[in-house]
Amino acid sequence: DNDWYTLVRPLIYMTKDELLNYVIINEIPYAIDESNNEDHYTRNRYRKEVLPFLKKEDSKVEQKFIKFHQTLDEVSSYLHKEVEKALTKVVSHDKLLIEPFNDLDTIIQKLVLEEILKRFYQDDLVLISDKHLDAIFKIISSKRANVKLNFPNDVVIRKSYDTIEFERNTEIIDSYEIEL
Repeated sequence: DNDWYTLVRPLIYMTKDELLNYVIINEIPYAIDESNNEDHYTRNRYRKEVLPFLKKEDSKVEQKFIKFHQTLDEVSSYLHKEVEKALTKVVSHDKLLIEPFNDLDTIIQKLVLEEILKRFYQDDLVLISDKHLDAIFKIISSKRANVKLNFPNDVVIRKSYDTIEFERNTEIIDSYEIEL
């Protein structure tokens, strides 16, 4: 099952000046979050120090950032569609098929693995880093037929000849000893 959330940011493509002008012209009351004045937040330091410097260099820098953000959104949407298509080709019976996986472009391979891990880990995806992805790539390219990786939260990734299987270790420890 694919649990996707839609995050709506209708004003993301507007500059602060555009928003302020709109509320002033239309006499719309607004509030300013006091945390915007605190310099210990990176976003505030960027807004107060970096953005004015960039505006001196190019007065249209905000519009260029907005356009770049829109382009990135379009690329992200396209890549998501490509990953969904690729998943239908490289996953069968909950196993990653190595041969067709190796035919994918490198970026799609990485995103396919991230998608599989995202579905598997759900809210615990923060436990997975680039070193984990690198380990999966390493076993995929390994000549060894059988390899096992132990990942966080009792997840086991097992290579068996031409497939990779992602599973949760369900062995339950019946008893344990605590030394006091």
